[in-house]
Amino acid sequence: MADERTRIEELEAELARARALLAAHDSAIAERDSAIAERDSAIVEKDAALEEAGVEISKRDDAIRLMHLAIGKRDDTIRLLRAEVAKLCRQIYGRSTEGVDADQLLLAFEEARAAGEEVELPPEFLDEAPDGEDEPAKASKRRNGRAPLSPLLPRERIEVPLTDEQRLCDCGCERVPFGEDITEVLDYTPACLRVLEYVRTKVRCEACPASIHQASPPDLPILKGRPSAELLAAILLAKFGDHLPLARQARRFKRLGQVIRRQTLMDWVRDATWLLRRIADAIAAEVLATPVIQTDETGIRVRDPTRKPAVRKGRIWCWCGPPGAIRYMATPTREGRWAEEFLGDYEGFIQADAYSGFDRLFRDGSRTEVGCWAHARRKFYEALEEEPARAAVVIAGIRKLFRIEETASKAGLTTDERHALRQEKAAPVHARLFRYLETLQAELRPNSLFRKAVNYAMNQRKALTTYLTDGRLCIDNNRSERSLRAVALGRKNWLFAGSAEGADRAAIAYSLIRSAIELGINPRIYLADVLTRVARCPESEVPQLTPRAWKAARDAEARSDV
Repeated sequence: MADERTRIEELEAELARARALLAAHDSAIAERDSAIAERDSAIVEKDAALEEAGVEISKRDDAIRLMHLAIGKRDDTIRLLRAEVAKLCRQIYGRSTEGVDADQLLLAFEEARAAGEEVELPPEFLDEAPDGEDEPAKASKRRNGRAPLSPLLPRERIEVPLTDEQRLCDCGCERVPFGEDITEVLDYTPACLRVLEYVRTKVRCEACPASIHQASPPDLPILKGRPSAELLAAILLAKFGDHLPLARQARRFKRLGQVIRRQTLMDWVRDATWLLRRIADAIAAEVLATPVIQTDETGIRVRDPTRKPAVRKGRIWCWCGPPGAIRYMATPTREGRWAEEFLGDYEGFIQADAYSGFDRLFRDGSRTEVGCWAHARRKFYEALEEEPARAAVVIAGIRKLFRIEETASKAGLTTDERHALRQEKAAPVHARLFRYLETLQAELRPNSLFRKAVNYAMNQRKALTTYLTDGRLCIDNNRSERSLRAVALGRKNWLFAGSAEGADRAAIAYSLIRSAIELGINPRIYLADVLTRVARCPESEVPQLTPRAWKAARDAEARSDV
């Protein structure tokens, strides 16, 4: 029994130890489960932290990309602003010409390569030496000394007498003349006003008291007006030819001894341009009768009291036909409908810049657009500092095209000969030049000046190559730009047109004055003559008073007198 009890106690002790081990095991399992749960929680937290960090990294990468884009835009803006500042500085302080020496173009290309820029080898028209027939003749050196006085100026002979000592010899004999020296002195006679008194005697018959007669009054440009045709011509030429505002002219007349109010001068200009309007319309007919028209426009300020501010922006257009036929036109806006209204049913070539308002002129195909290489070259010239090597290549190609035109002009070629020369020499340069631009178009920065210049040339490719098809066409539109220079100079002096009608009067005066100047006619003599005749001229004879017809008539008279 004792052994069984001992055995039972041992078994109970073993059972207690087993239970203790089981409890310890269960506790270890619980701790392990707790550790696993903590680990899983830590893993979840870690995954959440990693996911959050990934989002932050993605946001950081996006922010970095946006920052790089902003930096690129800033750099592009800085480049554009620097180019704009350089352009304005050239306009204010630099030379107006856009010519670039060939050696300077090659130097710009070599400097770009030396700086490590990745630039292509220049096309063949850049590094080829100018051939002899395309090389323009060098201008002769300007001679030193004074220019001779014109033989056309009137001369007054003034005899300078000898003194008695110079006339009598020491032996008592009188010296005899054997030659003379003439000293020419350029003199100036100040302008002066004078009053012309037309005296018309009245006569009557003593036997017939009612029979009274008198000579007809003089034909004056302005009915019952005081100004003569010479005075009106001088006022118009001073304002629209020499850019002298009427207020300054009034002060000048006061110095000459006669007070003429500015309002009176304005009335005279109004009446004179009303008379000249028919001649300006005849000039427009000459322009529309030519197969090639060049056009351009510029802005002027026009006073308009019906709106605020009281001065608005208007436009002055010029339409250039044959030599000596330039019609100016004033419009309130820049819309292309004004050009379409002027042209009417005209069919032919229109040479202008790439202004989008001109697109409506070529929709029906009755008119052919002709581009301007001077405009295209100007854009590459403005981008020369931004892309010196590539811009130098393009400018050199355009320079070659202008040399070919200069050669044709110096040789006095006919239109057919000029067309043949262009097909032989200019057409290959065109092809090479546009192939080069095509390779550049896809790799340039979108907002760079050079990219804009390339896009302009490529978009205008058809219009820029049109001049190759007809020898009557010009390579550029510079004639119309030169015609508008008078308007640009004038608006700096008279500041604005007093009204829309005033702008229209300015266009009429510019049409006659600039057309006469282009033909080498003295505009004062021309205006004085036509102002005397136009008031009583029938409509059928008005075309004979245009500068072209007026000069042709004078030339015919000169030939008949010989």
